[in-house]
Amino acid sequence: MFPFIRLMDEVWRVLAPGGRFYALTPAFPHPEAFIDPTHVNIVAAGTHAYFCGEAPMARMYGFKGRFHALRAESVHLVEHYAADADDPANRATPRHRGLKGFARAWRGWSRRLRGKSVHGDRKPYLLWELEAIKPPRD
Repeated sequence: MFPFIRLMDEVWRVLAPGGRFYALTPAFPHPEAFIDPTHVNIVAAGTHAYFCGEAPMARMYGFKGRFHALRAESVHLVEHYAADADDPANRATPRHRGLKGFARAWRGWSRRLRGKSVHGDRKPYLLWELEAIKPPRD
């Protein structure tokens, strides 16, 4: 009945005790959460909490598992694409050449001089790292 609840149940079921679930997803209120037509369940900053703790709130929807949140934060996609921080898939913003590259560099330096982040304050993705809480297997 609730596809997202079923998905999280299945993630929990297949993980070993202490196993980790790493998710990176576009999040509300940023447009990226709505652009892809397959995104039928919009995720927001507190969504992970429904699946964590002693008595997860998602139990009211039939969720059977339990997770512990190791990380739940807003991030830039290119910096956290892979779970391993040293993975080459994690990269800085792609470089551009010519006039576009010059304009991007100028905006970056302008932001730095004003004490702001080069990426701006916009972090449209949520990173979840959840640990499966379950009894040890025999």
